[in-house]
Amino acid sequence: MRHSTSRTSADRHASGMSRSVVEQVDDSKLWQEGTHSVFANEQQDTIEHVHPYGFTSVVQPPTGGGVARKAAEAIFSFLGGGRSHGIAMLIGDRRYRLYGLANGEVSLHDDQGQQVHFKRNGIWGSVPNSKQIVLQVMDDDALPQAQNAQGGQVQQAGRPAQINLTLDKNQFTLNHPNGAVNFNCKTFGVNASSDIKLISAANMLVRGVAAILYATGSAFINAATSINAKSPVNLTSPDWTSPAADPPITD
Repeated sequence: MRHSTSRTSADRHASGMSRSVVEQVDDSKLWQEGTHSVFANEQQDTIEHVHPYGFTSVVQPPTGGGVARKAAEAIFSFLGGGRSHGIAMLIGDRRYRLYGLANGEVSLHDDQGQQVHFKRNGIWGSVPNSKQIVLQVMDDDALPQAQNAQGGQVQQAGRPAQINLTLDKNQFTLNHPNGAVNFNCKTFGVNASSDIKLISAANMLVRGVAAILYATGSAFINAATSINAKSPVNLTSPDWTSPAADPPITD
């Protein structure tokens, strides 16, 4: 059995945990590695950062200089008290931390103000005006795995997908070329400040107690075969422009 003096044990215990400043990050490894400044004139390289399963992040580099210098900070452990190789367990960045949450709330966020916030009244997703929200169903079930000996996953973001939903400051686009888009609800309203266009490659069916279509510009409905607008009352403003001035009511 190996014995240590009380002084040696105390020194190793005191050296077992440290706070640090994150100088730079290398995210090309399966375990992310970073360079950390710890004590005065002590710098630790290739410090592995162990992320929880299902979550990953890369912090921003330090900003400013001198007393105004700010950076992400880490809590890491030197296993066994030896400072030859540490493991970063937690990394946080007070520059961008989302704070002021209510008890029980959770949030994902980044340095640009993009947030997914689990509030007490529901889930809020938000991005700055210059950003976009994209949801997509990939074209296959293949695991997006890196083609190297290490393995690991690569990003789905940026990969093309036929089925997708994109929302930005200019438009809302839903692409679903291989399936149907269904709205099943009690009330459905569309209010456009310009044109409304409904285009179908086959039949188009509009049915309800009162069918109302309103636009300040043109109300354009076009189908390759037939349009069936069935209800006791059909109201359009402006009038239907295609394929007829007024859609027929058919059984």
